[in-house]
Amino acid sequence: MPQTVRKPVPVLGGCLILAGFLMSGFFALALIGFLMDPKATFWMGLVVVSFIIGGLIMLWAGIKQVKKVKRMRYYLELIAHQGHRDVEEIAQIQREKDLDLVMSEIQQAINSGYLTGYRLDASARRICEFEDQAPAPPEPRVISFTCQSCGAGNQVKTTDGQARCEFCNMPYIPEEKDTGFDFR
Repeated sequence: MPQTVRKPVPVLGGCLILAGFLMSGFFALALIGFLMDPKATFWMGLVVVSFIIGGLIMLWAGIKQVKKVKRMRYYLELIAHQGHRDVEEIAQIQREKDLDLVMSEIQQAINSGYLTGYRLDASARRICEFEDQAPAPPEPRVISFTCQSCGAGNQVKTTDGQARCEFCNMPYIPEEKDTGFDFR
């Protein structure tokens, strides 16, 4: 069974929350000082307010990122440890109505290396292990033979050992002297 390599850590979200909190808090104090200063201009207040808004936006983005990481961890638990494979079922467990969001975040987890050994089949809305996939087709190999009908020399690529003469289109019947054919 494929395994997860690592769990996502909310470092970015935590940093954004901290920076947003500090920035908006610091400039909120500056706004209080601004309101008490009779010499302050409108433009100075506008700059202070814009920094407060910037801090609040960073705070909002950090909270959103932390929530996304928590959802991602829950997906890992459901898929890798509890064996859920149906995206609709995972969305129901997660109480998420937006199926495209769930599929997008699961695909991000796969692409980021959090879910190794899995792939998302978007058309079937299922998560498949690499072992669940059909085996890869055999590699083509070149068969060299002389046509038994017209005598022409041929070199033909085939995956199953069957071929036809390139000149007269007669089916190839292998002989021991032909190269590239496995007689087992």
